[in-house]
Amino acid sequence: EVESDNTLLVELLLSDAGEIRIQHILRSLNDIVDHMTKCVDTSSYLICLFRSPSASVMNLLGRDHNMSIYY
Repeated sequence: EVESDNTLLVELLLSDAGEIRIQHILRSLNDIVDHMTKCVDTSSYLICLFRSPSASVMNLLGRDHNMSIYY
């Protein structure tokens, strides 16, 4: 998924042969990803693989699930 306000970037992605799905996620509803990015070393270019969610991520998932009934 790609989040972007850049029309040119979106057009370039859509012109590629293949299926691309773009879905806007409000920043205020993206707490889990924001938290996970803070858990990794951003000075490294290595991919970070989470094999299982941390307790803090599980708490956010629970809160997110509970809040989803209101949307």
